[in-house]
Amino acid sequence: TLHAYTGPAMNDPGLLARLPGVQCPALVLWGSEDTVIIPGFGRAYAAALPHAEFVLIPGGGHLPIREQAPAVFAALDTFLS
Repeated sequence: TLHAYTGPAMNDPGLLARLPGVQCPALVLWGSEDTVIIPGFGRAYAAALPHAEFVLIPGGGHLPIREQAPAVFAALDTFLS
């Protein structure tokens, strides 16, 4: 089942409420063409993290690292530098 694949974290209704407690920098990458989980979901998570940056990967779908690897690596390089 999908639950067995994703584990309990994907079904945790309290996760979003706990994100403000994360104090380390975070990078949230999302594919602009993701139809499995829309980019607004990623924006909401990034907004809940106090030190997060949201980067929308143009042309990326649900797996932007596979679909737009150069853009993902560029975002990672910028974030880590």
